[in-house]
Amino acid sequence: NLFQNYPCLWDVSSQDYLNRNVKETAYNKLLENVMNARMPATVELLKKKIKSLRDTYRKELSKIKKSIKSGASANEIYKPKLVWFPTAEVFWHGAVSGRDRTVRHSKQQR
Repeated sequence: NLFQNYPCLWDVSSQDYLNRNVKETAYNKLLENVMNARMPATVELLKKKIKSLRDTYRKELSKIKKSIKSGASANEIYKPKLVWFPTAEVFWHGAVSGRDRTVRHSKQQR
């Protein structure tokens, strides 16, 4: 949930997404929060973890999209098994990239 507080790190439509100074400040604040939770981390480790989560999220969206395109019935459409996927969907919905819009549109039609 801490990650959600820093849209410049995940929302490609944010004006600050491309601002390195704002992002570096956000990474440092996020790192501070993680360290306060007594979890060892570095800014570099946080960046890698965020990239990994985003990549996994995109792969799961791709699987959903492929199952929709295959003509699968509503109960046959791929459903991610990742525990954190619904949480990520709440804040990454519409923020990861424009290429994922097809999946969201198809989900809304169900």
